[in-house]
Order: sequence, then C-alpha cells, then structure tokens
Amino acid sequence: SLATLADGRVLMVMRGSNDKKQALPGSSWMSSSSDGGTTWTQPKPWTYANGEAFFSPASSSQLLTLSSGRVFWLGNITPQNPTGNSPRYPFVMAEVDRQTGLLRKETLRIIDDRGPNETTQLQLSNFAAREDRETGGIVVHLCRFFEHTTGPERDWTADAYIYHIPVKWSP
Repeated sequence: SLATLADGRVLMVMRGSNDKKQALPGSSWMSSSSDGGTTWTQPKPWTYANGEAFFSPASSSQLLTLSSGRVFWLGNITPQNPTGNSPRYPFVMAEVDRQTGLLRKETLRIIDDRGPNETTQLQLSNFAAREDRETGGIVVHLCRFFEHTTGPERDWTADAYIYHIPVKWSP
C-alpha cells in the first residue's frame, strides 16, 4: 500500500511472511521513495514511531490518506509472533506519522477481534476502506471469513459488514 508523506516521499508498506522460518518475527515491511517511485530504499521492518517493533501476519493492509492529509494504516497486528499469514485478527487501525512514515502506537485502535467462542481460523483481513466525506470518518467494508468454521472444510461465504469509525481532528 502507498501513501505520500509530508516531505513528498512515497511510503510503501508491504506484507512479509515468516512461514518458512517461523523463528523470525512476522512483520510488515516499509520502503520509501524520494523520486516518485523510480527508486526505493532497502525494505526494513516497519515499527512504531517510538522504535518499538510489532508483529503483523502476512495479510493485506491499506494506507488511507484522508482529505485532511492525515494517513491511517488498517491491517492486522497480533500480540504474539504470527505463523505466516495467521492469525488474521485483531483488525486494527492507527495513524501514520507523516514525518517519519512510522506507525503512531498511541493512536492504535482495535476495530474488530475474534470473540472467545469463535474459531481461530477467523480472518479479518479482506477489506476496503474509504473516507466518509460527510463525517470525515473512515468506512470499512469487511467480511468475517471462516467466522463459524469448526473443521478442516472452509466456507468461503461470509456476511459483509460496514464499520463506521469516527476520526477526531488532530493538529
């Protein structure tokens, strides 16, 4: 996913997998370009702005730039090291520091998570987000895949949910 930072650099956030080497930390990766995408910095693990690492499975994510210029990241951050692309919960969002391109931990919000009686196969990762131009908030369209799966067979049908997330003004 791509977003433009305050100084004009382009931030790219990528998914990465530790599936073949599970001892490695599962994380999202970042790179930036100062020439409009012709060349990119060496990818490195994406961290919080305070330098702290976080775990992220190999799942899709989205950088969303609002009309105010603020940039938010939506994706999965897990409390423990993931295995490849699992688990794909909780589904979170946080603001990106437009100076550094790093994630601001103090803005992290859980949007949805696996409930105590739900399967560990739950996937909260196939989504699209957009700005609601009337409210200034974020609208997320997400399916809770495998919400009721109990065995090896997966039901690829799922209810579609719409999440309305208010975004408060910040200087």
